[in-house]
Amino acid sequence: MTSIDTTQRDELALDIFLADNARQSEAEALVDWEAALSITAGTTYAHGIADGLIAKDYRKPRIITTVEELDALPFETVIRDAIGGVFERWNLAGWQKAGPSLGAHDPRLPASVLSEPEAEVTP
Repeated sequence: MTSIDTTQRDELALDIFLADNARQSEAEALVDWEAALSITAGTTYAHGIADGLIAKDYRKPRIITTVEELDALPFETVIRDAIGGVFERWNLAGWQKAGPSLGAHDPRLPASVLSEPEAEVTP
């Protein structure tokens, strides 16, 4: 059985709840979310959907918002920048844009992490 990160599960459930209640303002929906959390079955549907998505390996994209976060990403990380460019971190020199180099630029923030190398497992 897959271990579920409760923080990720709760964040995803909140996103589902907010999307389901998009007819009202986000502030109003957040008040309703807080009220629903106090009711035993209040958020069951949103958490159930979140559990199903996580079981299918869905992961909310990690968003990079600062240059410091960008610089801290490991080599071989792949990102999509704010204007849709896809980049891979190759070396200390920085990022290599995928595709034609016409109009090449440094990644623009915010950026979504598409792929990160697996952390090395130390026995």
